[in-house]
Amino acid sequence: MRFVVAVMVVGSLSCAASTLGWTPLNGPALRVSAPRTIDGTMAVPASFQIRAPGSSGTAGLGSWMDARYLEDDLRDPSRQLGNTLLQVLAKKYALHIQSAQTSDLSLTVSTVAWALECDQTSSSCAVVYRGRILLMDNRSKSVLAAGDCQSAATGQIVLARQSGGLKVAIPRIRESFEDAATECADRFRRELFGFYGS
Repeated sequence: MRFVVAVMVVGSLSCAASTLGWTPLNGPALRVSAPRTIDGTMAVPASFQIRAPGSSGTAGLGSWMDARYLEDDLRDPSRQLGNTLLQVLAKKYALHIQSAQTSDLSLTVSTVAWALECDQTSSSCAVVYRGRILLMDNRSKSVLAAGDCQSAATGQIVLARQSGGLKVAIPRIRESFEDAATECADRFRRELFGFYGS
């Protein structure tokens, strides 16, 4: 795997209102500085949550709707997000990807919030994802690019009613988080790094 896990805990879902700020990459200046290597770090993500607005916790969703249980079957989207952006930067600036912290550049990706929001009335859920990236120049100790992305729900996940509550297919939730990571990767690529096209 390209990314290593750093011992750095990011905020929980309750801090989703805070932002790191939006610092676009200055591509020409980066080329002049002639970096040759880059590494990627995935920060320890915020805990996965299940929310049922308007009710007390997840009551009525079924005993299986436990965030700790679901998190074991899901993938933190930051790994997919980070690997995509790492490849994009390496290709654009002819960088060699390495795992050592002695690289010229470091890309840190973190999941600030990821959750499943469920509406018991309509028997549907939607994923919520917010990712953060930070591109550092290890030579000058300066921030080259930084930003947050919160994905918009692309569709509802319809739940099936059964004895004991509601049930949803894990693969469908996983797919929705993958879509959210792809959406954020595209936004960072265009709006933060200024890369358009393939």
